[in-house]
Amino acid sequence: MMFIRTCLLISLFSTVACRPGVLFNEPQPAGEKNLNSIPKRLHGTYVNMAELDTLVVTEKAVLLIDANSETGPKTEADSFYIVKGNIAIDRKSGNQFYCVQSGDSVTVYYCLPDTIFSLYREDVLRKYKGYFFMNRYYPYSEADNSSGWAVQRMHLKRGKIVLSWIGSVEDIENLMRNTESTKDTMIQQPYSPTRKQFTELLLDDGFSDGDVFVKVR
Repeated sequence: MMFIRTCLLISLFSTVACRPGVLFNEPQPAGEKNLNSIPKRLHGTYVNMAELDTLVVTEKAVLLIDANSETGPKTEADSFYIVKGNIAIDRKSGNQFYCVQSGDSVTVYYCLPDTIFSLYREDVLRKYKGYFFMNRYYPYSEADNSSGWAVQRMHLKRGKIVLSWIGSVEDIENLMRNTESTKDTMIQQPYSPTRKQFTELLLDDGFSDGDVFVKVR
């Protein structure tokens, strides 16, 4: 059995939440109308068989439950957990997790829920050419010197949800640089592609990175 963490924890090792690599100046595709809900045919629970991550799609939100594990010295684990057999009890929250002890080390298994899209927090959902585009705003960050909208593409295909995003900054910059409207202008984040450029991005498999989730419920 795997126990799910119900709050953000600082555990054996520190993790860093990364901002998306590609940000847009406005929700994409530009000019398309906003949808006020996720269509019912997409609702359900899906599992990525390779990573064992879970995707839950509801009327207003998409939740990604990321399966994870941490391995470290038992002496270090004792600072965060009370380890009893195959159960690790978080000292701060009291949450329980499945764990495996091997020699002087212990591996703790847990899941981290992340609401990757929510219409309750002013995220924007649009549909274009059969795909759904989930837009989420990221405020200004001094580290990245940028702010803007991150875009993920979602579509349902034969009982599976394919969730994808733009592979790299180079993909979109090369595309925009090779179109007539931006040949002689500086291209930088947040990007403002024209409708034609965004369509080319789709046709050129710009949303190349992604995961496939199989519906289980």
